[in-house]
Amino acid sequence: MKRLMQSSYKGGGLRVRNDGKGYSICGASWAAYFFKGEMPKETMGDLISLVGELPSDEEVYVAGKGGNQIEIYDAEAMTAMDVATSCHLQMEKTPVVVEHETCFLRVYQGVKSGQATVVNERHSEIVAPALIDSDHGEELPEGPFEGGGMIEGIFYNAVCWYNNRMAFAVARVNLNGGHTESVIRMIESHTLWPALYDGGGA
Repeated sequence: MKRLMQSSYKGGGLRVRNDGKGYSICGASWAAYFFKGEMPKETMGDLISLVGELPSDEEVYVAGKGGNQIEIYDAEAMTAMDVATSCHLQMEKTPVVVEHETCFLRVYQGVKSGQATVVNERHSEIVAPALIDSDHGEELPEGPFEGGGMIEGIFYNAVCWYNNRMAFAVARVNLNGGHTESVIRMIESHTLWPALYDGGGA
């Protein structure tokens, strides 16, 4: 999270919104949502070191190197939690990673549709079940799901997760044709994840 927030802060800006129930934090292609009282102390410290202070209830701003720019609060804006909890299209993280331009892309595949979706691998790595604080009541994440809502008016997410503390969403990378997309379309006719859902083995 620290790297993602720093990159957005130095780039197009880090958007932070308080909807009264929690904090939505997002860059141009990723978004996180934490219920109040559930943000890890390290993450809160990293965030405050960048933005100075958290927004008040029903306040939103974009923070960058030039300071914090207050925006008009939109109560209808969807957070990562809003979209994640409304998703029902199950996806699987596959073992397939492809190199594309300046980054590596992780391939996710719809369980029923078989359609392949790619997201920035650096973004998807933030979801790590091994880091779940189960000793203090944190639940394992639900997902990945394929969502379709526009998060904070910035992007349509492709892959999202949530649990009882937070949600995280990563935007689909649009390949716009080319060799990488041709490769993805060629392999998506196969089941790319290693285990079958019907319990029939590997």
